[in-house]
Amino acid sequence: MERADMQYVKEYVNEVEQSIYEPTVYRHFSGTIVDEKKAFFLLLPLLNGEAWSSHLQTSAIAVGAVHAAFDVHDRIDVMDATPKSQQLLVLSGDHFSGIYYRLLASLPDFPFIRSLSGTIGLINETKTNMMKKPLVGSDQVIHKIAIIEAGCIIDFYQRYGFTAYKEIVNLVLPLVWIGERLSGTVGVQERVIGKNIHETDMESAYNDLRHRAELALENASFLSISLKNKITEMIIPFAEHADSNRR
Repeated sequence: MERADMQYVKEYVNEVEQSIYEPTVYRHFSGTIVDEKKAFFLLLPLLNGEAWSSHLQTSAIAVGAVHAAFDVHDRIDVMDATPKSQQLLVLSGDHFSGIYYRLLASLPDFPFIRSLSGTIGLINETKTNMMKKPLVGSDQVIHKIAIIEAGCIIDFYQRYGFTAYKEIVNLVLPLVWIGERLSGTVGVQERVIGKNIHETDMESAYNDLRHRAELALENASFLSISLKNKITEMIIPFAEHADSNRR
């Protein structure tokens, strides 16, 4: 990604973190709370030269707060949420959720609020069901992980006329999520949501997504070469790991 594009992402991440900042919460977290991969894909239309307004920026920051809330809640040990650190995670996630509602209320953009609220409910339901019952088959894995990883960004794209970007984010974010777990590049806490997925189903889903993502990028004539290269770079480490496992 070109330096100017990276700067846009960093500025966005800083803006989201400032909007959700609470000293007590941040004392217990190291590094950034905002997922830079999701930030990149949320800003993909902007990075590709699409028109971008202050209204869009506020909506994007609200989505960033939603992602932060989800990511913090995902670190909670569902078997034991009683220790102080676990309780802090619960409160932190709730705090970020409150920020999201405040940001959206400041727009106001009622169709987007309604749509995003529905997606948030669907993501929570999907995660709860995954905790209770294992996913079966690669198709189900792809469908459910796409809801969790890309759902809010897809809502943003649909609301603001960026539907051309939907296929790429719907393929690449689940692909990266699965790749991180297959290659062991995420911690134990980050694996909680996927612990009920059989590794063979994840491997099959990964291979399917990789093929479809590479094809989608090849056919995305609207996307700049530099952005195609950046997205390809996100896929390569996990592709190399998958290839080495097959040897």
